[in-house]
Amino acid sequence: MEEIAYEAASGRLDKVLVKLLEKAFSSKIRVVVHSPISERLAALDDYLWVYHPATFLPHALSPSEDAALQPIWLTDKVENPNQATLLILLDTQDTTLFAHMFEKVFFLFPSEEAEGVRKTLAERDPFPLYWRQSPEGEWIQVL
Repeated sequence: MEEIAYEAASGRLDKVLVKLLEKAFSSKIRVVVHSPISERLAALDDYLWVYHPATFLPHALSPSEDAALQPIWLTDKVENPNQATLLILLDTQDTTLFAHMFEKVFFLFPSEEAEGVRKTLAERDPFPLYWRQSPEGEWIQVL
């Protein structure tokens, strides 16, 4: 399983997530977005419906019918009902329960949480590829 960490610049987490989801969707890559915080997922669900008037990202929030048909699945459970190959983790760095379900895992977090996330990721072997977004929006590979 390949792991990549993305440290989003302050105030840009939703925009970074949308870009990752748009890229995955256009490449026909199915995604599970996981957060243990159900309120965050509900807010993300709302945001994906309105973030751009001319764009739509098909998705569903768990629990929902027809999970298997969804290219993007938002959940607070350890699950992969849409047979996704990509897992995007928000608010957690523990992949133990997910390890056998996905080919790639993205850790996405705001720069305000970077110190704690780096400490947790430092325990991983190997340390995930690590990208940091500058205040101007450019991505710099850190590790």
